Amino acid sequence: MSEERMKRMKPVLDRIPREWGKYLPEQGWDDLLLDLDSRLAEIDPGYTILQAKEKFGTLRFYVSASDGAAPGTTDKLRDLIVYFEDKSAHICESCGAGGAKARHTGWIKTLCDDCAEREGKA
Repeated sequence: MSEERMKRMKPVLDRIPREWGKYLPEQGWDDLLLDLDSRLAEIDPGYTILQAKEKFGTLRFYVSASDGAAPGTTDKLRDLIVYFEDKSAHICESCGAGGAKARHTGWIKTLCDDCAEREGKA
């Protein structure tokens, strides 16, 4: 991960415990991740990211509510995450362009037409 991207994604990366590694999906979903983090932090400022990855062409995001979080917090976090995971199916994971769709060539990826062509998945 480039130093520039690490700096930009610091709010998200800071929520991932060091011992778990600082891994994120491709940079096309960075804005989506930053928006999701901001909204989750409104619900639970101390939540922790357990994992953020791509699976079957969409975002997968796993979190843990903070100790002492209000009752129902986990459900609120999960509902918001599901919304953003669904949203990721329409955002190119490589460049962030809209109108992307799942491409299937041994691995399912969500790519816009330009990125699919560039990666030979058109």
